[in-house]
Amino acid sequence: MFDHMIMKNEFEQDFKNNAADIPYIKELMCPSGDTKRKYKGNPQECLYDIVANKHNGIDVDKWDYFARDCHNLGIANSFDHNRMMKFARVIKVHREYQICMRYKEKLNVFEMFHVRDIIFRKACHHNVKNIISLMITEALVLANEHYQITGKGSKKLKMSEAIDDMVAYTNLTDNILYELLDSTDIKLAKSRRIITNVLERKNLYRYIGKLSRKDGKPINADSLRKVKEEVERMKLDLVIDEIKFDYGMPGEDPTEDVWFYHKQAPDKAFQIDKGEVSAMLPDKYFEQEIRVYCKEKAKAKTAKSSLKLWIAGRKQYTFMEEKDEIDFDNENTGSQKKLINDPIHGIIELHPLCVKIIDTLEFQRLRQIKQLGCCYFVYPGASHNRFEHSIGKPIFDVTYACLVSSTRLCQPE
Repeated sequence: MFDHMIMKNEFEQDFKNNAADIPYIKELMCPSGDTKRKYKGNPQECLYDIVANKHNGIDVDKWDYFARDCHNLGIANSFDHNRMMKFARVIKVHREYQICMRYKEKLNVFEMFHVRDIIFRKACHHNVKNIISLMITEALVLANEHYQITGKGSKKLKMSEAIDDMVAYTNLTDNILYELLDSTDIKLAKSRRIITNVLERKNLYRYIGKLSRKDGKPINADSLRKVKEEVERMKLDLVIDEIKFDYGMPGEDPTEDVWFYHKQAPDKAFQIDKGEVSAMLPDKYFEQEIRVYCKEKAKAKTAKSSLKLWIAGRKQYTFMEEKDEIDFDNENTGSQKKLINDPIHGIIELHPLCVKIIDTLEFQRLRQIKQLGCCYFVYPGASHNRFEHSIGKPIFDVTYACLVSSTRLCQPE
């Protein structure tokens, strides 16, 4: 994509006096052992670690998405990236320059990886979010043979082929869902139905529980593949989804590869034991969840019973049923309130009728309308939409109405 952008926009002229910058930028984005040898023993070597740190995962890419994602998700960010930057220092470690952290920042280092774990657990692998991801994936797979994207030389390509054509890949964005939704092609009817169900929160997959090994060890890839094949043969309309949680380096404590320095000896790097930080830090740095979903509500109970019988015949596995199953159909009948996390107002409780109104295509369209119109072309952060505003605004309505009412009682004149 970077090469395509340079050629299409004729940026070669801008780099003619610094031709080496193009491969260097690409190396920064995708560093390898070979490219880093170019600056071996040179302080510039650590520039790779600023952009994409392969030693321990501490880099500015994470710092920005921690701050930005937490703000937009309404999740508290307890990691202080500004403080981390102030106390970072380049020191030579075993003939290699590395970015080292001040010793007193050791807790902040651990907190960085903890925040990453929180984002993944609360948002990236939120149960309903994963259900929607699986359904959208199904919709795109069904549409792949029938929906085409224009590539280089006006060539028509499937979505799955766009990765090899940068002209087509440039046009492959989240908007594809709404293009499929607006299509009238009968061959895309199944995809449209799934996308509509997602937007209206109807007929979503049912989460029925988690599969795991009795000894607590992860289920390896080969065993999981066999489980999926056997479950598929049972024809229960079940979907098995593997979720992995780690601190960025599967199964490893990334802080073991972080180097520190003391104020009294700023040019001498050393490593620490996590016991120096706290005795309450984790002993394991990898967790696996095998979530099981049923595609149809009507089959969920039967599928769960059949799956439990299947697992009972296999002593190495155990099944944990979902104790707080969400019934989306009941939500849409107007019988349940709903709590949502708003980045401005925090937790908002929605009246059942509000839930019904929000889960309509007419209201969901507001997700595609920017609150500030074309301002997002000038201000990168102005990408918020009318959907979130329409949910948050009533909080001010209610608060202000209560304030005015109480003022009238105190000041009748």
